[in-house]
Amino acid sequence: MRGAYYAREIDALETGGRVIPLQYEPALPVYTAGDLGMDDATCIWFFQVERGGDWRVFDYYENSGEGLEHY
Repeated sequence: MRGAYYAREIDALETGGRVIPLQYEPALPVYTAGDLGMDDATCIWFFQVERGGDWRVFDYYENSGEGLEHY
């Protein structure tokens, strides 16, 4: 897929059983990271960092054609 920079890495995570369905842990803070799309979609990842250092990426939002106030 065009623009799929991390396709090999994600495939290795899925193959290794490290991508599993989960929900957020209420006791941990929620962080976001995103890409503000100018000519394409804006995306936001929602994640938590466990006390042991593992990341729990549990949601993703993508949209286009909206102003910054939408996000």
